[in-house]
Parts: sequence; structure tokens; C-alpha cells
Amino acid sequence: GDTVNLAQRLQEMARPGGRTILSEATWEGLTDRPAATANPPELVKGRSAPVTTYLIERDAWSQT
Repeated sequence: GDTVNLAQRLQEMARPGGRTILSEATWEGLTDRPAATANPPELVKGRSAPVTTYLIERDAWSQT
């Protein structure tokens, strides 16, 4: 479905450099948010509206 397709697109976006990228829905669902940068909304294949994503800082997961 749509969620699986978006997850695949985010994985493709994250591959360069092994980055961690979250969807806005996932980001909003976190209660303890790591350091991250909001990316400008961008078009993702299979979506008609731009998608906002969050790039997790490299050391953020080790800080929590």
C-alpha cells in the first residue's frame, strides 16, 4: 500500500551515506525526538503532494 511505497522511497533517499530519514508521520509519532533537520517538502514518486521528511543527525541515536 501507500505506506510501504513511501517507506521504499525514503530508503532510496537514505542510501547515500547511510543516512536516516523519517517521514513526517513517523516524526510526529515520536515522543522522544532525536536531533534532526526538517527537509523542504519534495515530490516523491507515487505521491501527488510533496512529502516532508526529517534527516536524523548522525550522532542523535547514540545520545538517547
